[in-house]
Amino acid sequence: MRQTQSGVGLIENLVAMLVLLLGMLGVAGLMVHVLRQAGRAEYETRAAYAAQMMLSAAFAQASGNLAALQALDNRTTAKPGGGQGAMQQALDEWSACTRQTLPAGAGALRVTAPGGGACAALPCVLTVTMSWTGSNRLQADYVTSQVMGY
Repeated sequence: MRQTQSGVGLIENLVAMLVLLLGMLGVAGLMVHVLRQAGRAEYETRAAYAAQMMLSAAFAQASGNLAALQALDNRTTAKPGGGQGAMQQALDEWSACTRQTLPAGAGALRVTAPGGGACAALPCVLTVTMSWTGSNRLQADYVTSQVMGY
């Protein structure tokens, strides 16, 4: 009996291995994407923590005090100084936390009237913006606000 199909089993195995390899490459690409997103989520969580830390301190120290809220306007993590007592300590801690937990991290405070513009009377809106540079070298931001002084 003559065999005319010699080597067919070898070709079938090679094709099966090629299909398996393509599937494994797809899974590896997916894993890279998942890890990148997990890193982004970690930085967003850190930014949220720093922003909430600042909002909590401002609420505790300056919520009913128009002058104290206005003194927070345009503060940044690069220039947190100029305050007094517990509020200044909170600004310094916020600045240090931002620098230590976010890559190229920066934060900014903005105090406005609820409808926009300068806050001349209570209530005011305190907005905290956290920025950092992600592992993909793109700028990322986290912004949160809270109404103060009701």
